[in-house]
Amino acid sequence: MLVGREIGVQDTGHGPRAAVINQSFAREFFPTENPLGKHMRDIYPGNPGEAEIVGVVADSKLHSLRETSHPRIYFPIFNPMWEQTAVSFEIRTLADAASVSSALRKVIGDTNTGLLPINIETMSGLVDRSLGSDRFIVRLSSAFGLLAMLLASIGLYGVMAYTVARRSRDIGIRMALGARPHKILWAVLRESLTLVLFGIALGLPVALAGTRLIKSLLFGLGTVDTVVLAGATVVLGLVAVLAGLLPARRASHVDPMVALRYE
Repeated sequence: MLVGREIGVQDTGHGPRAAVINQSFAREFFPTENPLGKHMRDIYPGNPGEAEIVGVVADSKLHSLRETSHPRIYFPIFNPMWEQTAVSFEIRTLADAASVSSALRKVIGDTNTGLLPINIETMSGLVDRSLGSDRFIVRLSSAFGLLAMLLASIGLYGVMAYTVARRSRDIGIRMALGARPHKILWAVLRESLTLVLFGIALGLPVALAGTRLIKSLLFGLGTVDTVVLAGATVVLGLVAVLAGLLPARRASHVDPMVALRYE
């Protein structure tokens, strides 16, 4: 409750009808006024119902975690503005959900055997069902991301191996002139890291732009996730080192005479 009071036991069908509105309702219809104490009347013909606003509550989501909050008004269940065909209750408990569900069904069955069976769902179950498609997209995106990283690693290794093979004569000349193996290793590995740094410099802006496009597809996805971007950058850097290490080690152990005869 933000302002005023909640609907209580005093708000029955024998007294004045009370109403509670949400923040969106207050912003739209009472942008510069205090809504408490204001009266509302249904303009639909045949319903002279009237209610007094007694409180303002925060906006809530009823159908989806991504839905936009709309103006809402809440009436007492025993003194509604319009006839209700169904009722939903929210019960907070620290007990086991299964035992509470069984107890509720028994109480309702003992009260009136003619009532239809009630449907009971936990809040966590509703959230999981609402996020089912989001989690599927996350798994699918993760699988494609891992596949893309695998293909990038294979491609990087292939490029580095091809580059080393083409430079075999140059490497042989350097080693024949006294170049140390660790210098050859670092020279080849440096090319691999340069390619990766260049790719990261191009990929980060594209990733930031792509995040803005897909944030509406997944609940809770912000504009920029620095942890994910930093993690992806580190992983790609490690992959680049591993992908360039084998060709670099191979180049540093090339026999100068074999390399000089390479066509």
